[in-house]
Amino acid sequence: KMRGPQPQPHPPASKLGFAPPEDDGDPLRPGGGLNVGGGLRKKATGVRPWLLLDATGQAQVVEAGKHAIMRRTGLPARDLRILDPLLSYPSTVLGRERAIVINLEHI
Repeated sequence: KMRGPQPQPHPPASKLGFAPPEDDGDPLRPGGGLNVGGGLRKKATGVRPWLLLDATGQAQVVEAGKHAIMRRTGLPARDLRILDPLLSYPSTVLGRERAIVINLEHI
């Protein structure tokens, strides 16, 4: 029995708007603080803080995993790997058609 195309659980990568996580189910979460209240939720592996700049220059720190960033920016995994600080010669700036990613970890 053949199946039709499966519905996409996330908005297409061409949607570049950074809506709050509760609007689209995306695992981007506002960050910037320590969880000192003894919360029960564990952080997912690979989740890192990212500085998000909008077109007006407003900055927001969000915590997101690699897949969330790939969906939001349309970047392939290889481009995010190039920025990995664990590589022997990690890049600091990566420019693509729809995104500019800057690694500030070593600065």
